[in-house]
Amino acid sequence: MKISDFNQDRELQFYIDKQGKEQSKIVEPGLIGKIKFHTLSKELLNKVSAVINTGKAIEYDELTYKVIPIITNVEMDISLQDFKALLSLPPNNLFIQFIDQINNQFINLVQRVNKFKQDISKVNNEINESIKNLPKDIKDKVEEAQMTDEDKLKKLEQLYSEEKDSKKKHDLLLQVAKLQLLIENKDKKE
Repeated sequence: MKISDFNQDRELQFYIDKQGKEQSKIVEPGLIGKIKFHTLSKELLNKVSAVINTGKAIEYDELTYKVIPIITNVEMDISLQDFKALLSLPPNNLFIQFIDQINNQFINLVQRVNKFKQDISKVNNEINESIKNLPKDIKDKVEEAQMTDEDKLKKLEQLYSEEKDSKKKHDLLLQVAKLQLLIENKDKKE
C-alpha cells in the first residue's frame, strides 16, 4: 500500500430514501490493500531510534513521514512537502484515522520501550540488593563471576605480589599463567 492511495477525493452521492425523497451523502473512498503494523523488534527499535536521535530537533510531520514506513507496510511514494500538505488538509476521514493510529502505535511503542527499560532497571536493582545481602564468601564468588578476565588477572597478580607463603604463591602464579593464556587465545580469535 502507498501513502498516495489516501489522496482520493470524497464523493457526493445522491439517492432516494425509503420515503421517496431525494437525499445526498458524502462517501469516503475505499482503499484497496491492508495496512500492517510491524511486530516490535530490536531492529525496528533501532530504526526508530535512528530517526528520533538525529541530534537535531525534528518536527512532527517529518517524524511521522519517516516513522510510517518503519512501523507499517505503507510506502512513502510522495515527497515530505506533499505529506505536510496532506497533514494540514487531510483529503478524507480514512487518512485522519490512519494518522491517529500511527500516533497511537508510536506512543505505545515508546511506552513499551520505557516500561521495558524500567523493568530491567528494577530487576537489576533487586539483584544488586540481593547480592549485598548474601554471606561474604558467596558474595565474593558472585562478584568474581561478574568480573572480566582482565580484572581477574589484575586481582590474581595483586594477590601474588602480597602473598608470603611460597606454596600459595606458586599456585597463584599457575593461575596467572593460565588466565594470561586464556586472554591471549581470546584476543587471537577476535
